[in-house]
Amino acid sequence: MNPLICSSYQTVESMRMGMDPQTAAESVIRRIEKYYPNFQGGVVAVNKTGHFGKSHAAHVLICFSVWYDGAATHGFNLTYSVRNQKLGAVKVFVAPEV
Repeated sequence: MNPLICSSYQTVESMRMGMDPQTAAESVIRRIEKYYPNFQGGVVAVNKTGHFGKSHAAHVLICFSVWYDGAATHGFNLTYSVRNQKLGAVKVFVAPEV
């Protein structure tokens, strides 16, 4: 299984098996870095109760904010920014409401 292709799947599967979002995100990044030491990226994990965690490669900065109204059925808005050599400047992304 290629860890780059299956990182989202592995994050969700780890949470399904009992990991909290922070631990799941960290375990996926460690696994990717094991096979791809020059990896530049990160993972943000959010479970269905609104708890979240993030992890990233050593030379990557991931900033994000979460607005959550307390009712799992209403979802959340996720805004995050990324800056790396390829993008140059900081780029802000907004994930659609889920």
